[in-house]
Amino acid sequence: EMTAKGKDQALIVGGESGAGKTETTKIAMRYLAGVAGTGRAAGSGDGSRTGVGVEERILRVNPILESFGNAKTGRNDNSSRFGKLIDIDFNVDGAMLGARIRTYLLEKSRVVAPTDGERSYHVFYRLCAGATTDERAELSVPRDPLEFEYLAKSGVVDVDGVDDERECDVLRDALHAVGIDALAQREIFRVVAAVLWLGNVEFVD
Repeated sequence: EMTAKGKDQALIVGGESGAGKTETTKIAMRYLAGVAGTGRAAGSGDGSRTGVGVEERILRVNPILESFGNAKTGRNDNSSRFGKLIDIDFNVDGAMLGARIRTYLLEKSRVVAPTDGERSYHVFYRLCAGATTDERAELSVPRDPLEFEYLAKSGVVDVDGVDDERECDVLRDALHAVGIDALAQREIFRVVAAVLWLGNVEFVD
């Protein structure tokens, strides 16, 4: 329909927590990227590599969205706590031209008050585990997430089978892959650390 008649297409992924929305979305994105890669190759009759990497960059957004929008819950160790609308643009041959997130709705209350037995967003724990020496010096980020009031409230730090330090490296690689350089990443992690430290501020009369 899209390539033959030029009609926009929509895919809605929904369901309760633990239903598999996150994994289904990733599978769908990989499929679209694969089909788009075929379209790009078919559309470049001279075998040129014009636009190569666009599909991969779009896929690499997933670890970023999961780090900042997923958390361990009572039902799911990697539960998406956000809703999003992603627009993906294709050319007439079906090759991906780019993508943008038009709507992003986050469960903000989890930042300050994660439920008992659950975690806040993955990125907070990944920064604690994977901060560089320079980042620890500049941001005063401890290795133990329990030193932050926001993260200590629920009593849960670790997720079975998940290495937060390694996942922090995956996040950095993904940020780099989509064009966010080291300086911009530094500013992002400064904001993440600032949010955590704000939770340790105490007000007195």
